Amino acid sequence: MDESALESAIDRAARLIDDAARVTVLTGAGISTDSGIPDFRGPKGLWTRDPAAERASNIEYYVNDPEVRKANWARRASGALWAELYGVTHLGAIRAFGHAVMVFASGLAPAVMGLLIDWGYAVGT
Repeated sequence: MDESALESAIDRAARLIDDAARVTVLTGAGISTDSGIPDFRGPKGLWTRDPAAERASNIEYYVNDPEVRKANWARRASGALWAELYGVTHLGAIRAFGHAVMVFASGLAPAVMGLLIDWGYAVGT
């Protein structure tokens, strides 16, 4: 793409954003690293330095190993999980994001369950 076409595409994207009532940005792996948040798999990544953290975030280990669950819940109960994983530099932003996700999920879950029930899915006990 030549420079003129690139500038035209950027201008069009800017107009779309300016004209939009709402904008959602979906990002992939790597965006947090560029923002200063440590990654998981890199040389200095959380899972590289602490394999137990990777096990705690892998559903297979979590479901099948009671010790992984106990350790994870103990870390959560102590309130030190986020600071331990990410340091304190970005702790406020990380906690705010976590709370936003929880609020969103709290609002979304009843709607999803209602739809599933309406569509005839059985909810087991």
